[in-house]
Amino acid sequence: MSSGLVFSANSSVSNESALDKETNPTFSLDDDDAIKQWMRQTVATRFHLLGTCKMAAESNFGVVDNELNVYGVKGLKIADLSMAPGIVAVNTMNTAVILSEKAADIIIREL
Repeated sequence: MSSGLVFSANSSVSNESALDKETNPTFSLDDDDAIKQWMRQTVATRFHLLGTCKMAAESNFGVVDNELNVYGVKGLKIADLSMAPGIVAVNTMNTAVILSEKAADIIIREL
């Protein structure tokens, strides 16, 4: 769980407007217990999260291919907003409907 925080801390932020304030953890990035404690106390969301299992090439950190198949797991598909390749600039309901229609087409075709 903490590896994402360490990765982010070592990467540059591409969208400064996405940050409410700068956070400056007072621990070493080598201290997993301190990182987990900081995350429990600090991390929160205010947005409709999506894209946690994004559709992309496996080499580009994708989890799902263009037929909704989960890489490395035979017979498992993902058909929800977690497969979105990234954040969208519209209400997530529109995106959910579009992805659901596409998922239905793919699944029906495979029956």
